[in-house]
Amino acid sequence: MKNIFVYGTLMYAEVWRRVAHKDYPWKRARLHNYQRYRVKNALYPGLVKSRNGLVEGVAYFGVEHGDIQRLDRFEGDYYQRLPVIIEADEIGRCRAEVYIFRNRYRRCLSGRVWRTEEFGAKALEKFLAGYRGFY
Repeated sequence: MKNIFVYGTLMYAEVWRRVAHKDYPWKRARLHNYQRYRVKNALYPGLVKSRNGLVEGVAYFGVEHGDIQRLDRFEGDYYQRLPVIIEADEIGRCRAEVYIFRNRYRRCLSGRVWRTEEFGAKALEKFLAGYRGFY
């Protein structure tokens, strides 16, 4: 079991439940020295190292192996899962894993910061309509 920090579409329970087959304890969390950008022609973000960057997200705790495998498939080849230290509400600093955008695909990032509130208001329904989940 692992802690997983998410910063994009998986922050939304509707998306998480289509990927993971179980609900997990979660807390709001932050990751320092990273930034998230929109992927070109997509509704989701990519995360890259960025000095002085700060990304707000959600940490899920104790995620089981089968759900991690589904998350790996959901994220696909553009991302790699790496260990990081996050700051989680009410817990403080702790270890987690996060999906980082691979450097070889960095040209696919738009350079435009991905905004949670913009996605929730304008794109969540469209994203859900195009994604049915893993079964």
